[in-house]
Amino acid sequence: MTSKLPIIVLSSPRTGSTIFAKNLSNEFNAKFFNEPSQQSNKQLHNFIRYSELSDQYVLKEHALNFIKFYGKDFISEKHTVIKIIRKNFVEQVLSIYVANIRKKFYYDSKDFTPDTMPLDINVLVEQKEGIKRYNESLDSFSAHKTVVYEDCFFEEKDIFPTVKPLNYDELYEWIRRNV
Repeated sequence: MTSKLPIIVLSSPRTGSTIFAKNLSNEFNAKFFNEPSQQSNKQLHNFIRYSELSDQYVLKEHALNFIKFYGKDFISEKHTVIKIIRKNFVEQVLSIYVANIRKKFYYDSKDFTPDTMPLDINVLVEQKEGIKRYNESLDSFSAHKTVVYEDCFFEEKDIFPTVKPLNYDELYEWIRRNV
């Protein structure tokens, strides 16, 4: 399948969707809108206005937010819908857990100092349930193409995957046993 503009990339958190969608927008030389529903009312309004005037865009949104702010009826036959998923649910939960504890969702070349992460069971359970809701909402969409995070190579010079904490294996095992 050859993608055509406009493209809507739907995801759940920690699937590499931002870099994926940004790379698509670069490939198509299209305007990139990264989660305007989560930026501000003005950003959302700017995207809606732009989408009424042009098809030259790539929109990336988490599926749950897409349903809330746009509704499934926003998608028409003119859109190419691409879903990006993650096969390893445990790693996805751990990635959102680490990002939320650190309050850091993107890493650059200066961010390679691993730390030890506390095991906060209540937060882990909350993150697991949140990712589960996001993934269920993503499953409710049809797509022209589904991309799997674990099968992708993201070439990005300024953004790197989450820096794993020193006790990553311990946290991973706790989530794996309790999911």
